[in-house]
Amino acid sequence: MIVLVPLSRFRVNYEVAAGRPFSQFERLILRAIREGASELSELQDTFQVHPRLLIEGLVTLTHAGWVAIGGPGHEGFVLTSGGEEAATSDQPPSTTEVASRQAFVVMERLSGALIANSEVRFASRRELRDVWDQAIRLGTEVTDNKLDEGQVQHLLPRRQGEWLRWIGPIDMLTKGANWLPVSVNVRGEEIVGLPDTWAPRLQRAILERAREVESTTFANRSAKLVELPVIRQKHPRTASDKKDPGVLHLPEVTRSIAVSQDDFCFTFSEHEDVIVRAMNEARSSLFVASPRPNTERLELLRVHIETALGRGVNVDLLFGEAEGGDPEFRAVSDWCNKTAYHARQGNGGDLRFSRQASKFFGNILLWDGPGGFTACVGSYNWLALSAGQRESSIPQDITMRISEPGVVATLARCAVGSWSGVETEALSSTADRWRGIAAELDMKSSQESTNDVNARIRVVLDGDHQMLVDNCGTSAHARVFVASNDLGTLSKILSIDVNTDLGAPVVGIDIVYARSDRDEAWISDVSYRLGEMGGSLRRVEGFHGEVLITDGTVCITSYKFLSAVSGARSSGAREIGVVIEGEQVVDWLWRKLRSQLVEGAG
Repeated sequence: MIVLVPLSRFRVNYEVAAGRPFSQFERLILRAIREGASELSELQDTFQVHPRLLIEGLVTLTHAGWVAIGGPGHEGFVLTSGGEEAATSDQPPSTTEVASRQAFVVMERLSGALIANSEVRFASRRELRDVWDQAIRLGTEVTDNKLDEGQVQHLLPRRQGEWLRWIGPIDMLTKGANWLPVSVNVRGEEIVGLPDTWAPRLQRAILERAREVESTTFANRSAKLVELPVIRQKHPRTASDKKDPGVLHLPEVTRSIAVSQDDFCFTFSEHEDVIVRAMNEARSSLFVASPRPNTERLELLRVHIETALGRGVNVDLLFGEAEGGDPEFRAVSDWCNKTAYHARQGNGGDLRFSRQASKFFGNILLWDGPGGFTACVGSYNWLALSAGQRESSIPQDITMRISEPGVVATLARCAVGSWSGVETEALSSTADRWRGIAAELDMKSSQESTNDVNARIRVVLDGDHQMLVDNCGTSAHARVFVASNDLGTLSKILSIDVNTDLGAPVVGIDIVYARSDRDEAWISDVSYRLGEMGGSLRRVEGFHGEVLITDGTVCITSYKFLSAVSGARSSGAREIGVVIEGEQVVDWLWRKLRSQLVEGAG
């Protein structure tokens, strides 16, 4: 059976940079040579440092073409014309080179998954004319025609040592003109022609659609009369493909990171300590993404926000929507307008906020403290105060703190991508400022090596979460732990319902939730059957966390794993989280959450 998956192609314009700004020490060497220090001994007398440090600096400056060895009459070190200009410039000298490029990405219209154009083979309507009338054409589920930098940043090729400096504009080139033909064997549940990276997200949807039409006359006729010109997909690139530093390659999505227990927040007081510290530590920039803010919460944080603004910190607030609808959103906007006005009167930092709902449902906190930029991501709604919210010794939300520059840059681009997608913020300088911050963090990440790493981490968006859930039944063999605020369905984890069987799921499935609209009979039945498997179903009042743990991975996110309506939000909605891989970290989190939420709730 032939199934055609609808595709769209997008063109992405972007800039990469290579090189680095020079250190303050190297700049001082330039100035010393300009003022007459022409020998290594003279430089050593000036700086009183080990000669090795001076030699390293001189070699770097020589390679940059700014320092040379003089000839007769000008022995010793001299500055070139470029070195003279760099030494007298008010800006930090740099050898950064910028290049503009274009890349093409392909989006499938069933779940919105993206892939680099170079990583997938597809066909045009004209190429499919011989099978067009007999093939099953799937309808478009994702109607949004826009992509932002957060979605495409990992699909932009670059050379070794290059980092992203700028992304955009992103233009849609085709819609309905390109298709992915796949061969489907419904009975054998086999699909030929899917790219490996798309298979986990599309396999179930394609098989379900194919089953619907399998017994019809149309399907039987197409199976008999048409032979599919199968498009064999490319194999994913391996690490060996990326060894040549001069060849463009897609960046690694997963990064090495050092993780400790102190990097996680669970209770109300732990989260409050983090946001207060962020507002008190921030030196120049503070970004808060909050799905559903309310004025009561903003009023409680007023003194900290005003103190940060008074120090000259730029405070940027991204709102997803308001819990109470338009009236509450207007109240939040009025509060922000008044606070921003008073900040301008005091010549402090600027308070900027999204004046329309952004549909960004992620929870992100970004700030530049004494040690550099830090990001927090998870389930805690930083700018909302929930009814009955109180301190507890058991986990209520789950958030991870991250200081690895590359991951922070990725999170920043995801947030500002949604910010710039808001109609009223299209020309705002806020997104541009954070794009510059992300570029600097990317540069820093490319030049640093993390010591004592014990985990790997990657950022996940939107439908990526469902792929993690779908993999539970195939990749997990020892445990599955799911904690979610709303219990609406378990079909994402297992095929569980009142009239269905469990099949043969993995061992040790623990489900934790805070509330549910399902009736008591359904909950009781599911609880009994999970218990028969060695798992459990526990209700923990006041719990808001969203976490999925399998054998060797943990996902901490805003995505509601057990909600019946997750993924049914309007187009353009954004969920964001992180996936951590690492036996030590995952095992510790699993033991802590299970002991306090499952065993402690029993």
